[in-house]
Amino acid sequence: MLEVILVLLLMSIGIYSVVMSVSGSSEQKIVEQQAKRLAALVQYAQERALLTGYDYGLFSDAESYQFVRMEKQRWVALNNRIFQQQNFESPYYLELTLEDAELEEQGFGSGRLGFTEGDLFEKDFITDEPEQTIVPQVLVLSSGEVTPFKLSFVYENSQYFWQVASDDLGQLTISRETLE
Repeated sequence: MLEVILVLLLMSIGIYSVVMSVSGSSEQKIVEQQAKRLAALVQYAQERALLTGYDYGLFSDAESYQFVRMEKQRWVALNNRIFQQQNFESPYYLELTLEDAELEEQGFGSGRLGFTEGDLFEKDFITDEPEQTIVPQVLVLSSGEVTPFKLSFVYENSQYFWQVASDDLGQLTISRETLE
């Protein structure tokens, strides 16, 4: 009888470990879902840009990403039901890499385009208070072009991360990568 219980216990531990290794952790599922969500949003922004003629952009830092649209010669944050700002708290974080080193030299990687801190503010004529302008690092143009980028979704304590990448023609890929 004791041997049967021991065999059942060992079998259940074996099955549990196989299920956990196949399904992955819940943290990795969250990271994967967020990467797929961003890829879908970039693809939707591409379609909207082609249909409406507006240029879109993506601003990202380690804790969040946000979509913007060019309206009347300035970038306006989109906070509708689809393009809501996404925030991440530790132990999750984002890492944006632009594929074109020349763009990074011009300041695109910083989200500031080489402006000084004071240049990022414009006066709001209704309230007479400065208004911060978000400058995207990734551009989604109405011509169909997209700034080549890689945006990694990372869970701090994991050996894997999910990455959304785009070439200059807007072809998106989603992949699971290993931390080095």
